[in-house]
Amino acid sequence: ISSSSSPFTTHGSKRNEAALDKTLRRHPPLTAIGIGTILSHRHSNSSSLFLPRLRRLFPRQNTSCPSDAPLPLRIGILGASTVAVHAIITPSTYLDDPCSISVAGIASRDVQRAARYAKKHGIQRVFRTYEELMDSEDIDAVYIGLPTVYHYHYALRAIQAGKHVLLEKPATVSYAQAMELETEAKDKGVVLLEAFHYKFHPLFQRIQQLIMEEGVIGNVEEYTVLISMPSLGGLWRRLFGLGTKKEDSTTTATATTSHEHLKMFDRWSYGLDAIMTLLAGDQVNVTVRNATLSSSVADIALGVQMTNADDDNGTTKHDASAYILATKEQLGLNWDLTIQGERGRIMVANFWFPSIYHSLTITRYDGEGSNVNYNNSFRVETMYGEGETTFECQLRHFIQLCSKEKSKREESVSSPPAIGTESMKVV
Repeated sequence: ISSSSSPFTTHGSKRNEAALDKTLRRHPPLTAIGIGTILSHRHSNSSSLFLPRLRRLFPRQNTSCPSDAPLPLRIGILGASTVAVHAIITPSTYLDDPCSISVAGIASRDVQRAARYAKKHGIQRVFRTYEELMDSEDIDAVYIGLPTVYHYHYALRAIQAGKHVLLEKPATVSYAQAMELETEAKDKGVVLLEAFHYKFHPLFQRIQQLIMEEGVIGNVEEYTVLISMPSLGGLWRRLFGLGTKKEDSTTTATATTSHEHLKMFDRWSYGLDAIMTLLAGDQVNVTVRNATLSSSVADIALGVQMTNADDDNGTTKHDASAYILATKEQLGLNWDLTIQGERGRIMVANFWFPSIYHSLTITRYDGEGSNVNYNNSFRVETMYGEGETTFECQLRHFIQLCSKEKSKREESVSSPPAIGTESMKVV
């Protein structure tokens, strides 16, 4: 993606265009060059070396739990999907306390497929229907990794059955649905957590700390998210110039287009969620300035106004802009976030799955106009920790929420879904 052809230029932000240029030059996509960069990356802590981090993408052998161990959170999976392996099955084997959770059941539209899935992944029980799993007294929580259009129906059904819910993102397709799920979860006293896994990793928490607590770049003026994650179909068309197969009818073509739009929503919703999570203010107002959405590209410009209380019992306001560009037909893999402030800039490469590779670049400067000093302060940080994946961090957080007493959980329950609800207002 080059700035000369980027839809970003239509928003009239030269600084944003320059930031995009710098992002792409500094962080090459995960082509052969990018992978070589990752493989050659070295850290002083052996646990943060690349190969040990890569190994955590695959499940390890389960350890047996002692007979006197506390009862685990018994989670059931709706849908024999690949994403459930990444989000639940694999990370459950790497938790500090692997006995804190048990993958207790699986349900799929095809019982035979569910049986094969259970055998392959060592799942205890196969349920004949989704409803049977959600109504079972042997299940405490439900993971829903079904297609987005089914999220609302089955999440509502699980909540009404008194189950905690880890719901794949985006949680719903409308603001009304998001509000209803959030309200129902509060009424039932259960956990509802939208599975934007990246935000539970130490990297994103560090970004929040730099902006909201330390204020290292001052008031934020601009947020930019660049997402390039090619699909196989998109790569095929990009490399060979071949179109998609013609559909047999207008109805089928319309359904296909709608499905492709939802798949793109799954991509650009990450950018929107990241921006909404980072907005700091007692009151935040987000408006859509421009949006171009298709089955292969999302180009969105937002206006943001943040209001905060000051020390004199008054309020201060400041405005910011936000830009999201997501595509699935570009070569290369980019999940880059740039936050431009009045006193500096934060650039993040690969905020989506940072356990494999990432960098957090902080640049501080002073002065105005032609007197700006861009070399005032510059540093790069990494937050690999013990090499835990974003999915491990998310699952650990979900277990902690579910283990809290109902009276102590109120704030934790309302907070994560509220972020998704505010995002759906923008959608």
